[in-house]
Amino acid sequence: MFSVRNSLIAAFSLLMAAQAGHACQNTYLNASDDGVNAYADAYIGDSTAEMVQVNLNLINPSQPVAYDYEEGVTYAAAHVSWPIDQYGNWLATADYQSFTGVGSWSQSKNFPFTVRPAISVSGGNTIWYFGGQNPSGYTTSAGLTSSGGNRTQWIVTYGTGKINLSTTSGTQTTVTSTSDIALQPNDAQVKAVVDNTDSIPVTFTRKTPFKAILSTHYHNCPNPGSWDDTFTYVVQDNFFASLPANVGVNENWTTDVVVDYSPNSWYRPNTTNGMTSSSSFVDEITVGFPFVPQPECGGTNYAIDHWGQEWRIGSQVSGYGRRIQTDTLARYNNHAEHQDVVSPNP
Repeated sequence: MFSVRNSLIAAFSLLMAAQAGHACQNTYLNASDDGVNAYADAYIGDSTAEMVQVNLNLINPSQPVAYDYEEGVTYAAAHVSWPIDQYGNWLATADYQSFTGVGSWSQSKNFPFTVRPAISVSGGNTIWYFGGQNPSGYTTSAGLTSSGGNRTQWIVTYGTGKINLSTTSGTQTTVTSTSDIALQPNDAQVKAVVDNTDSIPVTFTRKTPFKAILSTHYHNCPNPGSWDDTFTYVVQDNFFASLPANVGVNENWTTDVVVDYSPNSWYRPNTTNGMTSSSSFVDEITVGFPFVPQPECGGTNYAIDHWGQEWRIGSQVSGYGRRIQTDTLARYNNHAEHQDVVSPNP
């Protein structure tokens, strides 16, 4: 005779068996994007099931855009993708069901994720400034392209006044440095904003020729009645490193000649410009017969004349490029000097 007690025991046994079976159940949901498409993946696995099902939906910020349904005996996986047509908060949802001989089991999951516009960089993340010059071997601008196309707004998120943007809207913009001297790396950032959604910012380090350091000064007397002074300077950037490539260097006269001894027939030479070599440049000052008064290699020291001088990096044309030093070029009867040197002096 089948008693109520035996019936309760049987029901309890079935419940325990169902719970034990579903202990082998597993579900998974993930979503991501690669800048071009959005993806979602879901699966269900239940080793005790007779059938499992998964319904997967992908929803952009406005509406559902992709759907997949899969079923199997103990395992089912669903996959969807969709071209990125909007940026912002997307959502992947999955509904799972598992059926056994003693019952069924169901679950729902959500996976919110943000699809951001992507920025591609042309030219690198280090930008040089040469006072408006663009010498070979140095990157003076960087091009940015947004995956958001012409819906993009470009914003300087950090470093206002340190960089310029060629445009603040559209698919592309060009980044250049201002004359402001960076005191630390990574001091400027740009982001793209599309559909009120920010990209990951792009960070830039800004470099510029900064100062000249006197390396050597040689005084020679090659012939009677003449002398030669050679000043060699090493150029450093704003992080006190040598310049990575040879670049144009020029001197420029900043004042008229001031005569200190009269009468004299000493004339001011033309400026001499060229290229740095291993981050160095040379200023060679030579005077010889038949100047009046006659140059000499010794004797009493007295001033002949002087004028203002500046040095710029980035061009072989006088007056162009980033200024790194000012000084007074002073000539004496028996030697030359760089006086009142100021470096850096941008």
